[in-house]
Amino acid sequence: MARAAHAAVRGKQRSFSELLLRARTRQRTKQYVTATETIVVDWLIARGVACTPQLAVERYNLDIAIHEPPIAIEIRYSGNPNCSRPRNHISRTEYLLNNGWSVCYILIDAQHPLLPSAADEIIAFAQEVSCNPSPIGQYRVIRGNGEVDASLSAQFQRGTCIARPARGQNPRSHNRVAG
Repeated sequence: MARAAHAAVRGKQRSFSELLLRARTRQRTKQYVTATETIVVDWLIARGVACTPQLAVERYNLDIAIHEPPIAIEIRYSGNPNCSRPRNHISRTEYLLNNGWSVCYILIDAQHPLLPSAADEIIAFAQEVSCNPSPIGQYRVIRGNGEVDASLSAQFQRGTCIARPARGQNPRSHNRVAG
C-alpha cells in the first residue's frame, strides 16, 4: 500500500505549502533526527550551546540549528563536498546564507571520524560570528575530527559555488523560521 502511495507522488512537484507543512512536521516529530545529529546536539548542549535538531526554516529542515547566532549545521558523510554536490544542497545553502544564517558543514569519512573536537570548532565559529557581525552569512566546512577544511570554506566564501547576498543587503532582515 505504501509503495503505491509513493509511486503516485514520485516526481510530482510539491506546492510551497506542502513543503512548509512537511518541514514543520519533521521538526515536531523528530523522526528524521539521526544518531550522529543526536551525538552532536548532546556535545553542544553539554558545552552550554542551545540548539535544535531538524529545525524547520521555511521549506528546509536543518540537521542542527544554533539560534544565537543563527548557524545551520549540516552533516555529510564520506561524499565529495565540492561544487558538484547535488543541486538541492547548493540551493539550500544559498537560501540560508541569503537569509541571515551562517552555515557549517561537518564532513565525516573514514579518515575524519566524528569527534568531540567538531563541537568545539562549531562553538569557535559561533563565537566568531557573535563577536564580529561581518561573518554573518558565512560558510564553514569542518571535518568530523574538528579540522577546518580551509580550501572548501574559501571556495564558498569567494562565492565560487554559492551566490552571495548583494552588497549592502542585510541578510538578517530576511531571517524566516517556520514556527
